[in-house]
Amino acid sequence: MEFKRGALIFIFLIFSAVFFTGIVGAESWADGGYYGPDISGKTVTVLTLDGELSDGVKAQIPEFEARTGAVVELVPTPAATFNQELFTNLAAGSAAYDVIIFHADFSTTLMRSGWLEPLNKYINDPDIADPNLNIDDFLEPPFNIYKDDEGDIYALPYKGDAYIYFYRKDLINDPDEKEKFKEEYGYELQPAETWQQYMDIAEFFQRPEENLYGSVYTAEKGSFLVFYLAMRMYAQDTKFFDENMQPQLTTPEAVKAAEALKWEMENSTPPNITDVTFDQMNSMFAEGEIAQIIQWPGVAKVINNEETSNVIDKVGTANLPSWTEDGPSGDIMGGWFAHVSNHSQNKVAAYKFIEWATSGTGEKIKIPAGNDPVRKSTLNELRNERPMYDALKNVLLNANTLPKFPEWNEFQQVLINQLHSYITGSKTVNEALESTQNQWETKLEDYGYIE
Repeated sequence: MEFKRGALIFIFLIFSAVFFTGIVGAESWADGGYYGPDISGKTVTVLTLDGELSDGVKAQIPEFEARTGAVVELVPTPAATFNQELFTNLAAGSAAYDVIIFHADFSTTLMRSGWLEPLNKYINDPDIADPNLNIDDFLEPPFNIYKDDEGDIYALPYKGDAYIYFYRKDLINDPDEKEKFKEEYGYELQPAETWQQYMDIAEFFQRPEENLYGSVYTAEKGSFLVFYLAMRMYAQDTKFFDENMQPQLTTPEAVKAAEALKWEMENSTPPNITDVTFDQMNSMFAEGEIAQIIQWPGVAKVINNEETSNVIDKVGTANLPSWTEDGPSGDIMGGWFAHVSNHSQNKVAAYKFIEWATSGTGEKIKIPAGNDPVRKSTLNELRNERPMYDALKNVLLNANTLPKFPEWNEFQQVLINQLHSYITGSKTVNEALESTQNQWETKLEDYGYIE
């Protein structure tokens, strides 16, 4: 009887350790299992952008549900209403969404808002966090975007996003093209390392009669214009604001950057790029109409589409150019991040979903949809299969970001309007940049950043 009694006590203790603490299983995501509290029957509602982001999440849901017993409801939202839907619900304290997969543009605003759940208590809890979580595996610059000065973590990186230089290897390596280029420009044709080389290559391959254009960008009135200007300013070691928060838009560097952008539109792009959309310029490059493009890595999915692309295995990648051979790069990143809403009623289940979605195992599932990894281990593992990942890793390790102070979106909109006026010809470069500078200074004074 003593033996049976002892055995029963042992079984009871094991039962208690597993079920009273809620821990299910002893395997990690990497081992094909699930480790953490019992979340079976819980529903996790995920809000993200319709398209690549929602396709990536959709691909990850079945395995998460199978491993955990939880249910995931995905809410794909069009770009036109995405920000409004997000901020309206968060500001109202709504628990409609447990997980939000959102971009980097409003990181400071969101971290200060109280709308996002800090993740440290989940990451540091051995009864909740996956034993192979390894947050040090994330590339540090993107990981730190949603980490505040006190070390609170408000997101895990979901999609690695940074501008990359894509160029046509078949054109640049063509012996006849190399010979003609050297005769005209006096140096060897190779992937551009400086902006002047980029413009020379763009001008050289500008051949509308052959349906070939030297470069392309979208000149629609939107945030892309801000990125385009920033990368050309950052490559001159000049930011939008100096260390004292004084705007730098009337500097010679800003003028040079804006003039280069307009030169490109007038001399080396297809006609009517003010009407060219993001998807259209990706398609033009994949169809073989463009010699080089600076674009987010998602274009690789279009380039490698066997049904529609004419440039498979003909494209190389590199960091963005500088203005001088030894100067700073214009590398710039954005990114998409997985958050837990502070209003969620299922925060642990929500955390476990974003942990899964950003795990080494989980992030590989979302790659075919166009959501590139942020983990060093994944980038290294897939570098031979996806050569672009060398460039992506290098850019993400060294890239700058746009400003992150809470009111930045207001400032950005002013710049968009004025820069668009310049490149479309209704203002001179000085008129546009001086107007932006003056409006920015007024706003900075109003918000107390400068006196």
